[in-house]
Amino acid sequence: MVKKSMFFVLAVGSIVACFSVGWADDFPATGYKWSGAYVGLNGGWTRGLSDAKTTTVFSPTGYFAQSSVPAIASAGSQSLENDNFTGGIQAGYNWQFGKAVIGGEMDFNYQGIDDSKSCTAGYPCCAPTTFTVESRVQTDWLFTVRPRIGFAMDKWLIYATGGLAVTNIKADFRFTDTFAGMYEAASVSETKAGWTVGGGIEMGIAKHWSIKSEYLYTDFGSISTTGRFSNSSFPGFVTVGANNPFNHSIDLRTHMVRIGINYLF
Repeated sequence: MVKKSMFFVLAVGSIVACFSVGWADDFPATGYKWSGAYVGLNGGWTRGLSDAKTTTVFSPTGYFAQSSVPAIASAGSQSLENDNFTGGIQAGYNWQFGKAVIGGEMDFNYQGIDDSKSCTAGYPCCAPTTFTVESRVQTDWLFTVRPRIGFAMDKWLIYATGGLAVTNIKADFRFTDTFAGMYEAASVSETKAGWTVGGGIEMGIAKHWSIKSEYLYTDFGSISTTGRFSNSSFPGFVTVGANNPFNHSIDLRTHMVRIGINYLF
């Protein structure tokens, strides 16, 4: 993450230098004005982090031996992470009071996070038979609405931001084994509200234009679902397995580093 963050910082520095030389004469003599509405584009890198959990319960009349329950919980505790491109649009409004700048911004970004994990382990009771737990998480977009509070130094603006974040989280889970060919699958899709916090540096490069470098951390909490066995090489085991329901959950956190360009009206 540090190397990629440094890449974006250096990239922004290069862009700032180029625009500063080319458009220096476009600044008003009285200094850069941050007040007003703006719209813009952004692009960068995002990393999604998720902790998935699959558990079941023991029942004297169920399918699993008592020792299988903690083994399944251990295999079903999985960490997922995925890096991908992000890009989108933003719009906002600033009010400047001397060196203080306050405002609000909303944005909508593509973020194609998609990762899966699989773990196979042996049944403690019944070697050499095994079971496999699989988890997958996906999200395609991110929407945020955030106040911004900043400190202006002529054409430079340093700001902190935080607020509401919304995305759609999709998750899939599956359990299979080699003892009786048991199969369980569950899916969940939920539009989830969370929170975001971060900050950035913005630089005016002409009377109506600015560029920025920004970091945002988001947290959406977790979503969950349940499932039961639906198939087996021995159909009679499905009825017995009804006494062993599965509980699945997954959370989502993201780190986003992006650069953007704004047009100030």
